[in-house]
Amino acid sequence: MLWERVVPFETDDGRHCSVIQVRGARAPERGPVLLVHGAGVRANIFRPPVPVTLVHYLVAQGYDVWLENWRASTEFPPNLWTLDQAAVYDHPRAVETVCRESGAATIKAVIHCQGSTSFMMAAVAGLLPQVELIISNAVSLHPVVPGFSRFKLNAAVPLVGLLTPYLNPQWGLFAPGLTAKAIRLLVNLTHHECDNAVCKQVSFTYGTGFPTLWDHENLDEATHEWIKGEFGHVPLRFFRQMAASVRNGSLLPAERLPELPADPCGQPPKTDARIVLMTGARNRCFLPESQRRSFEWLERHRPGRQSLLVIPGYGHLDVFIGKDAARDVFPSIVAAIEGALPSNPEVTEMTTGPLGIRFRETMAGHFSLDESLPHAGERGGKRSGTTLAMHATVTIRDMERFISDPDHAGELTGHIDFTPFGTGIPAHHGKFNLFSPSDDPQKKYMVYELGFEHDGQPYYLAGRKEVKDDPGFDLWSDTTTLFTRLHAGEDASAPVVGAGVLTLGVTDLLKLISTMTVLGARGVGDNAAALGKFGRFFLGELWESYAE
Repeated sequence: MLWERVVPFETDDGRHCSVIQVRGARAPERGPVLLVHGAGVRANIFRPPVPVTLVHYLVAQGYDVWLENWRASTEFPPNLWTLDQAAVYDHPRAVETVCRESGAATIKAVIHCQGSTSFMMAAVAGLLPQVELIISNAVSLHPVVPGFSRFKLNAAVPLVGLLTPYLNPQWGLFAPGLTAKAIRLLVNLTHHECDNAVCKQVSFTYGTGFPTLWDHENLDEATHEWIKGEFGHVPLRFFRQMAASVRNGSLLPAERLPELPADPCGQPPKTDARIVLMTGARNRCFLPESQRRSFEWLERHRPGRQSLLVIPGYGHLDVFIGKDAARDVFPSIVAAIEGALPSNPEVTEMTTGPLGIRFRETMAGHFSLDESLPHAGERGGKRSGTTLAMHATVTIRDMERFISDPDHAGELTGHIDFTPFGTGIPAHHGKFNLFSPSDDPQKKYMVYELGFEHDGQPYYLAGRKEVKDDPGFDLWSDTTTLFTRLHAGEDASAPVVGAGVLTLGVTDLLKLISTMTVLGARGVGDNAAALGKFGRFFLGELWESYAE
């Protein structure tokens, strides 16, 4: 059981902010750790509905945990904040408040995204002398973004800024005006990676990715639903500041506050804090190169006082809200707090996994129970108006292994919409093969199989596309037509209780392409390499089947 108390404070420019102290049943045995959220969220972002949050984890380790709500927090009314204001007014006062309330002379801080950039601006300017350790996640002093995100910052932000002073992911649920409705329509047309309207808006707002701030596989369903209430307003003024900083290659102030230098990275850092620069290897909001550049800059000025930690399998925010973050990430954070990470980046950088790819594919068509042959089931479904849709997510974790495997096997998850059973029925296991060989050397299969339950009865939906060069132009129909049978049991050996034909339309194909995400990429080059390798494999198999 945790208890908390809120300690409000007022900044020198009259803004009301707060820190929240969280403790367990026992008094903390170790000093304060301050958690600082990013833009357009609030302190609660560190407390997702998972069994063990970072807050729980740190309390269990005996730390006195504090969470800061600075002026960008959605706990407060919208305001046209800048990183400069947070650096000069919010974070120094928050640190002073924690020291006063806890009685500690120094504290440690775990800072995220724009909480990190603004906190680091304050630190290198010498405004946070009480902070002895900083763990900065995702980005700190040198923002590097994907190419399309750079385009959005330079081209789209000025245009959108003429129409609205804020963006708000809540527009996915309620769009109050013409601009909000237009942006919601654009997002719905371009983002098909999930059915969560706020999740899609977040991806559009904060960069390039499907999604941008996390991998869906790292979130459980409760957290994916919870994020609907955790994202809110963010000012276009901030995006203009970030655009200038990206063009410059390092953070630039947006205002002329005397406490901040004109170029925060143009002089040696005025902090003695030990600094750990952390990022997920799959960060698509700010590329991992962001933290590498900051590490190199700090290392030039103060060798041996910083570490670089790259977390494989994670992105931007899922390092804190992921369902397995307590196992995969939090031990490294505690090790960093305790000074157990060496400064050598070759040691502290966790090995990233192999390059892979993930995409979403929806196939739908007429389907009938009490039929065992796909075409008969299709005809029966047309007569009765019964349809079935398979919403599949294909994951290929190791592209090299996938290509060398004769069966070309990947992972398949997803859900089923079936008129007699209902919609959104989750599948708990699946099977995927691309161009798998058959007994006929001229024929290959694309296999899609999902197991699910309905009213306590297990079912297994087994479908395959038959790739074979028959007379006439049949490449399109072969690669987009799934002959499907429904089995009443755990696998395809169970009795057949239904059948039908599912197809992938042109619009669905375009949606599929838009959802392609590279796994394990450390930059734009890896993205291009993985997509190119997959494309060459796919086209090569088609050439072998239809042209040779």
